Amino acid sequence: RELYTDEARQRLRRYLVLNATEHSRAEAEMYQIRSQELERANGELERALSLTNDSIAYARRIQEALLPQPAELAALLPESFVYLRPRDVVSGDFFWVAEWNDTIVLAAVDCTGHGVPGAFMSILGQTILTRIVKESY
Repeated sequence: RELYTDEARQRLRRYLVLNATEHSRAEAEMYQIRSQELERANGELERALSLTNDSIAYARRIQEALLPQPAELAALLPESFVYLRPRDVVSGDFFWVAEWNDTIVLAAVDCTGHGVPGAFMSILGQTILTRIVKESY
């Protein structure tokens, strides 16, 4: 004797098909929601990265403005050159030059740190060296 009639089998089959269809729709909706969330998060990350890159580029301009200009260095030390290649966009490495009482002082400095923290240290170092020279002579 059969456990299910043909009619019961057909109803079970329809139920399973409907259930699978509903499950597929639910998965599609979840996929769409997740996709929208990822797009939103990606947009936020892109904006944050853009702001960070803009800030780093601005820090580079500030740091370069504080370095001795090539013409200034060439006037003090005509046969000199500078090879400055930071590991990152900005760095803690810098050079500094000053002249007073017919004496030229040149410093090549490596501050602790790379990137923006190193750049802040280099700005402090340049400022302190300049202040020492101005206050001492």
